[in-house]
Amino acid sequence: MGELERLNVEEVRSVDGLLVVERGKNGKRRLVPMSPGVRRDLEGYGARRKGRERAFLRHGRGGRLRGYTAQKWLKRLADRAEITTPISVHVMRHTIASHLLGGGMPVGEVRVFLGHALLATTQRYTRVSGEQLKEIL
Repeated sequence: MGELERLNVEEVRSVDGLLVVERGKNGKRRLVPMSPGVRRDLEGYGARRKGRERAFLRHGRGGRLRGYTAQKWLKRLADRAEITTPISVHVMRHTIASHLLGGGMPVGEVRVFLGHALLATTQRYTRVSGEQLKEIL
């Protein structure tokens, strides 16, 4: 959540279907793949921004969006979509990592995508099987 809170406008660029975060988790540059719909939505969000606040994501009064507010908004969206399982930004991160692995992305690339320094962290995060881990070693 800290990465989300600290994200500034000048650190985010949309290039070739990728969200480029210049200073992500642990100060690392991150490339995040975006669907055409997500890219369109983020560009629309950027076009509607007003004021001088550097924060990429802002709350209704214009200040920097905090993690607890993002969690509250996510819960509202889940309620509207009638999603009954517990949901959080952290759960979504797990889900994305699992989908990437399930789609064939090597666990080492998923580690980089998540910003983990250690492969063991990614293994716990995504519940990578021992067999998948052996394939990359």
